[in-house]
Amino acid sequence: MQSLNASLTDKLMRLRVLARRQYVTNHGKGFGMLLYAIDRRGSGEGMTMTELARTFSVSLAAATQMVKLLKRQGFLAVRKDPEDARVSRVFLTADGAAASARAQEITNGFLDGLEEHLGSEDSAAFDRILGRILAYVERAGDGLDGEATR
Repeated sequence: MQSLNASLTDKLMRLRVLARRQYVTNHGKGFGMLLYAIDRRGSGEGMTMTELARTFSVSLAAATQMVKLLKRQGFLAVRKDPEDARVSRVFLTADGAAASARAQEITNGFLDGLEEHLGSEDSAAFDRILGRILAYVERAGDGLDGEATR
């Protein structure tokens, strides 16, 4: 089991490093995915700062800083919620929508190549297993603090 754990750790760390190289904008790690999340999850209503922070597992302050940077660059607009002026909602601008579309295009290209590399049967198995992994992580936490439930 220890050997498998070491192998999985090495592979997960390498995958994380390689995935972070897939930048869509020149603004650093994850900004393309942030734009994509706002596009997908905002459903035309935008996302609140709290929703962004929760989605990306970052502090509210970190989410605010990401939004400020992308707003200055013209990718995002921030508006007060019409029903609660204390809440700000984040929306994509036309440039943000274009960057989000580019993120989707890059991701789709990668996944098409991965499916071709793995084959349809292994790709379906990978999708199923990845879903199970995500369910475990969401239920158990990151598992690194020794408090993970089994």
